[in-house]
Amino acid sequence: GGLCGLREMRDAEALLQAAVLTEDGVGAAKARRLIQALQDGDELTRLRQALTRAVRKEEFGEAATLRDRLAEVAEQRARAPEPMSRVLVEMPGSAGGVATCREDGSELAWLAASSVDDDALRFSHPVWSPSSDLVALVASAPAAPPPPPPFPGAL
Repeated sequence: GGLCGLREMRDAEALLQAAVLTEDGVGAAKARRLIQALQDGDELTRLRQALTRAVRKEEFGEAATLRDRLAEVAEQRARAPEPMSRVLVEMPGSAGGVATCREDGSELAWLAASSVDDDALRFSHPVWSPSSDLVALVASAPAAPPPPPPFPGAL
């Protein structure tokens, strides 16, 4: 949770955008599943969704309670310092990628997953930004195959 969850959500949304731009359907599906998992596990998201449902149903007393709880949770998160308790991990192998986890190796969260497809992007060399709220990484595409030899009669 906390700011780390917000960073993970931003990273997952960036992954989805990158997958869409590169027309990587597998990567987009993984990013959508990650976004859904982060949303399901985030109290602020659950409260916002419940608030929206309450307003739609015109349950204004419930909506007011949810609004107040939402403000309280947001204020608690804003005041709470976020210690740097996650490490970056470059996962080896053809289907590797970049993830974060706690220092003890628990709570693995994928930031960028490489695909086993031969023409998919590969992600490597992760580095935290100086403020520790963003991750820079290398996304490389496999080398393009050499062009076919020219047709002998075309010369």
